Amino acid sequence: MRAGGCRQRTFACQRCRAIAVAASTLVLLLATSARPCAVSVPLMHGTRPVEQEAGPCWQRRRREVVASAAAALLSTHLPQVVWADISDSSNDVIKLDVFASRIKRLVGEVSVFAVTDPTGSPVLEQQPETPSGGSKLGHFYFDELEASEALRRVLSSDRSLGNAKLEVRKLALSDVFLPLVVMGKQEELGGRFQLEASTKELKTAERLLRVESLGAPGQIPLFICPSLEVERFGTKAASDSDGSGLRVPAFLREADMQDAIRRASLKGEEAEVVVTTLQRVAEDFAKPTEVDSASQKLLLVADSGDIGLGTWGSGGAGY
Repeated sequence: MRAGGCRQRTFACQRCRAIAVAASTLVLLLATSARPCAVSVPLMHGTRPVEQEAGPCWQRRRREVVASAAAALLSTHLPQVVWADISDSSNDVIKLDVFASRIKRLVGEVSVFAVTDPTGSPVLEQQPETPSGGSKLGHFYFDELEASEALRRVLSSDRSLGNAKLEVRKLALSDVFLPLVVMGKQEELGGRFQLEASTKELKTAERLLRVESLGAPGQIPLFICPSLEVERFGTKAASDSDGSGLRVPAFLREADMQDAIRRASLKGEEAEVVVTTLQRVAEDFAKPTEVDSASQKLLLVADSGDIGLGTWGSGGAGY
């Protein structure tokens, strides 16, 4: 059974494989490649939820990661991810088509929302003047309500757009992240584009990481519990080298991750959480790594319903 054109996915509750190595690799991967910076940001934070009642079974595996590693702090600069900057700053960069394939596999069917004109093109907003001149900025929101607020802001700030028939449109993240956010050239697009995380999730990530800011505007926090895995079936490219297709959900909403932990009845070290950003994962993707490395097992999840949480039994079921 399929829904929304998504590939069939099932929980792999019937399997019980140790992920000590995979979990450790994920923690270490997210903690590598530190760069000197102006903002000290811990990219990882170990935390455990309060004891909660048991729920339907997710596949679970005990993590053999010491608490100090899970709570390691990393001082790094978190800029917008721009392919030109990545390729210019390192000689150890993969080919662009490989990078694009990795990003597409990560974002899956996640959607964003944007204020668009009648042609469907995202609207660029004029930014405040600076000594070097003004600039225009386009936004892609993960929260539809925030996109609607942006529409009202655009219309109120420029009365001439009142009859332009602007609207909030749902777009595939895979269609805009690479061509506009990562690879977009300001001189060709008439401005630049950036992703906008939910204000609530930004504050949650900052609270967990104990920082005032995640860094440059446009950071997208991801909430991960390496002990949680889903099994996703589809094309050969969607499977790991062993053909299992096991993926680790990278939640855009912390509440969805905590709900998954509760349903999996995870406790103690199994329930520890990693907080990172989409930008950091994308930068990791630009480096040569094995196809089944920990970071490439991540699957972006915008809503728990996307992977059937709360509806699948211990034996797993498709949707």
